[in-house]
Amino acid sequence: TILCSKKQFTNRMKMTVMFPEMNPSMDSYRIGTLLELARSIAIKLAEQNLRVRVCVQGSMGVGIFTGVPKQLNGVHTLLQRMDWESEPGEENDGMVGDYVRFGFVGKE
Repeated sequence: TILCSKKQFTNRMKMTVMFPEMNPSMDSYRIGTLLELARSIAIKLAEQNLRVRVCVQGSMGVGIFTGVPKQLNGVHTLLQRMDWESEPGEENDGMVGDYVRFGFVGKE
């Protein structure tokens, strides 16, 4: 806590994960593996009353050059459609929206 009050410690975290199923240059690239990992980590952090924002890279261009890398096309939609078990009466009731939010990585 001393480091945090002196601005020498931050609560932000960045993870870089690279295992065979996540390497887009290989034939076995599977985005579901990464989304399951992201959901598991987000739920565990939210269970500790921490707010979590799961972000996906958004559009990289402007005008006619607007586009998303092929590997990330549709990932944001998949992320939001996953079963987070956050409906009323489910295990993580109300977690999505209160503790877990979705966003994009970009300029803004």
